[in-house]
Amino acid sequence: MSHPEDRRSIDELLVRYELEPTIRDIYVEGYSDKVLIEWFLREKEIDDVAIYEVSTVDVPYAKIKSLSLEDNNRGRVITLAFALYDGSVFDFRRIVACVADTDFDNILEKEYECPLLIFTEYTSIEVYLFDSDILAKFFELVIMTFPYDATTVLAELSDVLQDLFLIRLANQELGFGIEPLPLGKLCSVEGSKILLDLGQYIYRYLNNGGKLHQRKTFESTVARYKARLSENPRMQIHGHDFVNLLLLYISKIKKPQRAVDPNYFARSLFGVLEIRHVEEKPLFAELLRRFA
Repeated sequence: MSHPEDRRSIDELLVRYELEPTIRDIYVEGYSDKVLIEWFLREKEIDDVAIYEVSTVDVPYAKIKSLSLEDNNRGRVITLAFALYDGSVFDFRRIVACVADTDFDNILEKEYECPLLIFTEYTSIEVYLFDSDILAKFFELVIMTFPYDATTVLAELSDVLQDLFLIRLANQELGFGIEPLPLGKLCSVEGSKILLDLGQYIYRYLNNGGKLHQRKTFESTVARYKARLSENPRMQIHGHDFVNLLLLYISKIKKPQRAVDPNYFARSLFGVLEIRHVEEKPLFAELLRRFA
């Protein structure tokens, strides 16, 4: 996270791009997004584009709220895109791109009209890893001798991940502000199957957040959005949930020799990613169209 005094203001960026139209920048939510896009552009031999985390920019809270966005990195990236587009005197589309997670927007049918914005087609960058080819290579080279194939594992994880996604969505829609619970004691693995005690999870989740008296409203909100789910689980799973649940699943089947840090585990997953896994995906194809 950049110190406030080191951050550029939106006005400074507008002047920068108007005076130096050959500069090409991409703004992203966080470090994982930054290094992935840097790797992708380097593989495509595009070396004149700088990638910045949105924490390097001072995005005023008032601007975020004026767009009815959450005060988080995603909200800042979207707000920055609108502010640069609305404040520019000429077309910035070949100069600046702002990459944001789609998050809940598909299921909420929410769209943004801003040419500087590019969204992930799945909910987040991490969900590009929800792929049987990537996971099969991960099992072979990193985990080694795992007893179940990647397709089976992803199918087993899907239902739990979508339940967790709906809980996150209901939490946001109702404005409860409850943090997700650790899954270790509420998930069990039997053979290749992973089971979540959903009723107990919701009970503990709402109880921890002081919202147990609103359980009926919460569960009806979950049910309403569950009816909107698509057939593609990647459109409705949370990236961090996927990484954490996969780590839990593997750990329960093949006990690790030492504790595994979730961030290191995620980096290991990204490490087996190949250019062919992403180059035709809409986000990366659009980056090439704009910057190649």
